[in-house]
Amino acid sequence: MALGHRSRPTLCDTLFRFEMNLRASVTLVLVGACGSGFYIQTYVRTFQYEKVATLTIVVVLFVVVIEFANNAIRTLLR
Repeated sequence: MALGHRSRPTLCDTLFRFEMNLRASVTLVLVGACGSGFYIQTYVRTFQYEKVATLTIVVVLFVVVIEFANNAIRTLLR
């Protein structure tokens, strides 16, 4: 098995790249380059701060859950 000794580093690298892509996509959301960002900007412009807070909390929770999952997977790989 040529892949046996390389599977852990490859998976760790894949998780790292996933985290980097997640952070980049969250930045695009906050800038307004995609659907959620559009709604956040629309709600800010119309002074609907409760909806802005809800969407922001959802985005932050999503990132935190993904971070915890990645850290748990990395811990299992060690």
